[in-house]
Amino acid sequence: MTNLTAVKQKEAGIPIRCEDRDVHKRLHERVSRRAYEPFEQSGRENGRDLADCYQAESETTEKIEGIRESASWYTFNYPVEEFRSEEVSVDVQPECAIITAEHAHSGAEHESSRISSASHGSLFLIARWPSSVDPSTATAYIKGGMLALTAKRAAAGK
Repeated sequence: MTNLTAVKQKEAGIPIRCEDRDVHKRLHERVSRRAYEPFEQSGRENGRDLADCYQAESETTEKIEGIRESASWYTFNYPVEEFRSEEVSVDVQPECAIITAEHAHSGAEHESSRISSASHGSLFLIARWPSSVDPSTATAYIKGGMLALTAKRAAAGK
């Protein structure tokens, strides 16, 4: 796992804090808690764990659609106007990017609701790159309430 540790300042853009190294851990905890709810509600009936996990992931994350390709770069934009730049974290890996945004006051009272909803204080996004990228080339910024993330396609054979 490679984390985006540096963000290049774009003119008029706001850099995003990207040194958060436990994005995957937080996402896994959210999905696990959400998947456990139907298990508890069914009287701890075994055999539905995989289905519950897939359902929990779909309820706690949003998939980024519309990744654009220009030359050897991939780019996407996503509205994050409800969040300050310091509340947004970006983790870029060769196969995907995970973006989290959490309001400082976001608490346990929202844990059982649709966690990916920005109106509930948190956002978990997953962008699956069309092909592998080089995480060290990734840049992210917010401008006008819109997150922009760009990464260069990895060289063949990497």
